[in-house]
Amino acid sequence: MTTRQHRQRKTIRKRDATGAISANAVPLSTLLLGKCENYYLAASRPNAQEFVCCGRMEEDVLREVEEFFYDRIPLTRAMGIRVVPHEEHMFAVEAPIALNHNHLHTAFGGSINAVAILAGYGLLWLTLRSEAADVVIAESSIRFLRPVRERIRAMCVKPDDSALTTLKETFRKKGKSRIKLSVRVEESGLQAAQFDATFVALRPSQS
Repeated sequence: MTTRQHRQRKTIRKRDATGAISANAVPLSTLLLGKCENYYLAASRPNAQEFVCCGRMEEDVLREVEEFFYDRIPLTRAMGIRVVPHEEHMFAVEAPIALNHNHLHTAFGGSINAVAILAGYGLLWLTLRSEAADVVIAESSIRFLRPVRERIRAMCVKPDDSALTTLKETFRKKGKSRIKLSVRVEESGLQAAQFDATFVALRPSQS
């Protein structure tokens, strides 16, 4: 590990330690079956920095999000969650079937839902890093279209710039804003599930 990486990891841990989880938050494990309405998870609030390079997110940033997941949502480590490189307009999360299978040895539906939540959550966590916002999920739905047999891969499509601008401007004015996100779960290029959710950004005092 380089000196720069060592300093960055120490900084990540320090920032995470100061970002308290909301008293109203519930563990990700309680959201596994898609019953997310009126419940949410709280995010820490690191400083903003550029995170896209050559059309992809930098590796350091992907590992930062992954470390945040592991530190603040312990279930993600047990699931083998990995934040993986993808095109600039998407945020992708994967999990292996070996740690997330059902009695048929295909992907457990709750794990598919959890990976999809994390894809949307991670994208907004990065987007709102400069806003001192807690990212929460207010409502979600999921449709399972086909079995997943090898690896769960969830990709959240980045909203257009105008939607993100509105999200940030509303948050700055009112201390609360919301946005709808869509996540595609696929295997071998075929769609296996469709996840849609409303996420909310709150000032820390409101969460």
